[in-house]
Amino acid sequence: MRIEKILITILFLGILPVSAQMPVTVATSLVKPGSITESISFSGQVKPFEESWVTPDVTGRVAKILVENGQSVKAGAPIILLDAERLGLAVRMSEAGLKRAEAELKEKKKDFDRRAILMEKKVLNEKAFDEAEAEASKAEIAVQSQKSALDLDRLNLERATIRAPISGFFTSRNVFLNQSVTPGMVLGKVVDIGRVYIDARIPENQINKIAIGQKAAVNSSHGGTVAFVDLYGDESRSFLIRILVDNDDLKLKPNMFISGTIVLKEFAEVPLIPITALTGPTDAPVVYVVEGSKARRVPVTVIARDKERCAVREIRSGETIVTVGADNLSDGAEIKISAGPEAVDPVVGPAPTADR
Repeated sequence: MRIEKILITILFLGILPVSAQMPVTVATSLVKPGSITESISFSGQVKPFEESWVTPDVTGRVAKILVENGQSVKAGAPIILLDAERLGLAVRMSEAGLKRAEAELKEKKKDFDRRAILMEKKVLNEKAFDEAEAEASKAEIAVQSQKSALDLDRLNLERATIRAPISGFFTSRNVFLNQSVTPGMVLGKVVDIGRVYIDARIPENQINKIAIGQKAAVNSSHGGTVAFVDLYGDESRSFLIRILVDNDDLKLKPNMFISGTIVLKEFAEVPLIPITALTGPTDAPVVYVVEGSKARRVPVTVIARDKERCAVREIRSGETIVTVGADNLSDGAEIKISAGPEAVDPVVGPAPTADR
């Protein structure tokens, strides 16, 4: 009984050599090749691809509101109608004024032509001729001025119909029936969210890995590409990037908080191992390779990882590695495999064993 206690104490203190210690029970996997990507995670906010405020160009009273919040509109489609009675009256007055000016010009030209004939016959002095010429010029200027006034009145009448500046969805309505509005007043806005931007900030130690055109995955449901990388960091030394995302299903709404990943590199047919096979410090990971009944300690360099798998340089396809129990191992430790080696599926990760 005393001898057994001494042996237990010796084993506990690690005095016996490794070969004399009890084997460590582990689970293993057979390494197989597959495809994986190196990526950077990000989080940010959704911004419309384009947005434009709806504002009036003329003063008037709101007579009709044709769209409500959330309704889609086409560029140039009417949104709000202002009372146009006064504007229509101004157009008719300008039209009448133009007719008068044109009639006056016609008379002045006739007078000028008559005086020109008399001037040729030497029966009219030069002063009278110059007066007729000046009057005709003034009448022509009056016609041009009246045409401009008419064009302006017609434009104001047209602007009494407030139209969508871009195609998209009307939102943020800030106008009511019979309300008086003035030029520049914000009545709402139209946003185009068929495509959206994700505005995210990347820290300085990662920004140089980002380039325009790189692919991105957003919320595991949408794909996008990096469209903009800022060259000027903020006070926290992070840099703005914009990711352009197709949003045909309209599930990404402006100002939503979004997370995703940017694909930096893609690796095809490389040895893949489960993340659970990594042990040791984060900056110096280790994998244990099975060699007979022992585990060999192999420092590794992770070149890419996702949620369940990673690719490392020092491990080859066909090798058997420890996936469970590595934390209890040392280099050359005796091991006992709980089940036969399991293959690492390069697509979905390790397949479950009977013990799991």
